[in-house]
Amino acid sequence: MRTGSFYLKNFKEAFVWFAVSLMFLIPMCWTVLSGCIQVATFVPAEGRINEIQGPDSFAKEEARQGGWIEYTYEVAGVPYQGTCPPEYSFGMPRQPFPQHTMALTAGDPVRVFYDPENPRESTLEPRVEATAFMFITFTLPFLLLGWLIFTRPEALQIQDAGNGMMLAGGKISFVAYALLSAVGSFAFGFYAMQTPDWKSATLLGALLPVVIIPGIVTGLQKWVDRGQGEATGRKLPSIDSEAIHSEKAGIRKQLVVWICVSLFWCGITGIFASGILTYWVGVVQGKNYVQTEAMVIRSEIQVSQRGTNTSYTVQVEYEYEVGDVAYVSDRIDFGWMKMGQSRKRANDLKKVFQTGARVPVFYDPADPQRAVLIREVSLMRILLTVFITPFVLIGGYMIWKTVSLLKRCFLDF
Repeated sequence: MRTGSFYLKNFKEAFVWFAVSLMFLIPMCWTVLSGCIQVATFVPAEGRINEIQGPDSFAKEEARQGGWIEYTYEVAGVPYQGTCPPEYSFGMPRQPFPQHTMALTAGDPVRVFYDPENPRESTLEPRVEATAFMFITFTLPFLLLGWLIFTRPEALQIQDAGNGMMLAGGKISFVAYALLSAVGSFAFGFYAMQTPDWKSATLLGALLPVVIIPGIVTGLQKWVDRGQGEATGRKLPSIDSEAIHSEKAGIRKQLVVWICVSLFWCGITGIFASGILTYWVGVVQGKNYVQTEAMVIRSEIQVSQRGTNTSYTVQVEYEYEVGDVAYVSDRIDFGWMKMGQSRKRANDLKKVFQTGARVPVFYDPADPQRAVLIREVSLMRILLTVFITPFVLIGGYMIWKTVSLLKRCFLDF
């Protein structure tokens, strides 16, 4: 049954997508709004640092791993205490605070910004947490899907888009928007968590889901639609010319979809494949590394709980000397991604690298800061390489298919 512009019989199905998307969108939008309120209303005060800790992967509390500053300040003669990052902030990936990398020590003065309505709430930098836009960008297609189910279900009916390609509504718009949103959210999240410039990141994050991606999709759809009506320049009967136009539009649709799918697949696969490739490049280069002795400064096991699964990661920090220069490193092997292990394997590894132990370390003579404790190939890395290889091959096929369609689209017509 349809009431006005809505299909009431589809409400149950649409509600699922509304609920899933809003479950993420509401807290993320509140995070952005609260950041805007901070920037607009927080006022400065002079404070003093009590405790400062730089980025430390050994920190037990996740909030402290990116750096931690505890400070005091006064408002109307009343003392208050705050932390950076703020304890009241929403738990989520965040941009780095520039204060964590400054040459500050306990007792140094620092500028604090506090809420005049509630002076207990403060921060060293009022800002919008730009990483919220990563989740907003990723989630909006689910909200759009629910809206289309409720208002325009015909737009989601699978139809022949030409050349045998089946798409929702016969158009590339929704598929392209969903895939580009996924790719864009991951790319933006990676960028945002690397830069402390929250203003530029916030501007880009706000434009991404409502201007940049829709603009790209609209442009692609218009380009595809033009292919249906463009003249070929050939003197052919109208029926043949119409067939060529239809084929050209179909190839353009295929090209757009393959580009979006390839970006999504190769982007996700590339993150893991680059880690594996980096490991094997390090193994080859490590044959020329020089051995010396290191002393283990810290050795701990970090426990990660995800549902019913528990993984254990060994963290080791060690010091070694090359010439008269001392270096500190926390790399165990050549992989830049630290992998969870079984409890037994983690305990065995920790016994080898106990705090205070002197152990062999291998460093790059051309760059002594690069060092590892283990340069032998591990069985887990071999298994990961075997696992990721089919995904890389599929990505290679997608790239080949996309290039082939590019050739047909721009050279054969």
